[in-house]
Amino acid sequence: MSTGQVHLFAADGDLLGVLQGFEKSRPVQYVLGGSFPSPVPESVRESALIPGLGTATGDQESACRMFLILDAAAEVTPREIRQSNGIIRFAFDQLLNPDSVVLWPGGVWKREAVISGSVGTASDSSESVWLLRQLRNGIRRGFVKVRGIHVGPRALEYMRSGYRLTHAVQSPRDYDLREDDAKESAPDGE
Repeated sequence: MSTGQVHLFAADGDLLGVLQGFEKSRPVQYVLGGSFPSPVPESVRESALIPGLGTATGDQESACRMFLILDAAAEVTPREIRQSNGIIRFAFDQLLNPDSVVLWPGGVWKREAVISGSVGTASDSSESVWLLRQLRNGIRRGFVKVRGIHVGPRALEYMRSGYRLTHAVQSPRDYDLREDDAKESAPDGE
């Protein structure tokens, strides 16, 4: 399998515009990823219906919620996980859903930081590659690139007002994106 990933910082409506533009090219579904007690996925068909998009649900990227993005007509297949105590949980991830991409939106965390996010795939299916390409193009049009990371307009405003742009609030500030890093950035036109 090949991989592809776009790292980003997004706040408030930064991703909403990208996702709504993407939705105009084809109907999709956003499935809440992770491990759950039910095999029935939680999903929405419009990014505007994702609760709290732009707000981080954890203090580091890996603790935030993630979504599988798939064609609206695609069947979502949960992966059954039998735990050592005998309880069965169901994982919604790319392993059994290769025609998807994974979105970790990140977002604003507690009036102090913008937590990083990403969109990517571990699949080489043509559908997954197409989805990622479309999302990458939308991000490039609306975000600026700072030290190799795509930063949305609202996330940039938060940084300039003193918020940290970080992968984890526990990380040393030396690893944050800073205003000095952004001074020479322009919209990404790769």
